[in-house]
Amino acid sequence: MATDVRKHTVPAAGDAPRRQAILDLGLSIRDVIPVANTTARSQLITAMGAAGQGPSASNPVLVFRADATAGLNHEYTTDGTTWRVLRAVDTGWVDISSGLASGFTGAVQVRNLNDMITVRCSNVVGAFPEKSTSTTFLTIPTEYTPATNLLGAAYVNSPMNPATILMRGLGGASIIHAMVGGATSAAFTITYPRG
Repeated sequence: MATDVRKHTVPAAGDAPRRQAILDLGLSIRDVIPVANTTARSQLITAMGAAGQGPSASNPVLVFRADATAGLNHEYTTDGTTWRVLRAVDTGWVDISSGLASGFTGAVQVRNLNDMITVRCSNVVGAFPEKSTSTTFLTIPTEYTPATNLLGAAYVNSPMNPATILMRGLGGASIIHAMVGGATSAAFTITYPRG
């Protein structure tokens, strides 16, 4: 047996024809394997291991998981346990306004561009207490959360009133400001690497 330029196992020159050569070729093709969910993905890894084709650094397994968040369906593993997502190049702007806490209204969007996450809003209305980090006004979906807490520029009530946005690694966001009596609206744009 030999390996071709695409790393497929193929018969070597002079090999006698045999069925096993076709089976070896089929097992050496590293294509994207469709799976319905994580259960089907686990069953696939078990079956591949039983066939002597378990995942490794030299034999990564790439799947398309149908029940994953759109744009984050491609996953791969080199050990059968830890799965990593191949990110979409650009998710476009995704509305996450449904993550606003009770008492807050406005439009908030998020975008994943080459694993750099940008969250933006031009006007979220609600009660932002003075000098407080305890009011979580927004919960960010897991696939867009930062790895750790981050601070970014924001403003409250008008661009003349600077503030800070605290993005938590657990997915929550708070506005910190020094406006006496509190603020009733906030705006911000923050960009960070995906966690």
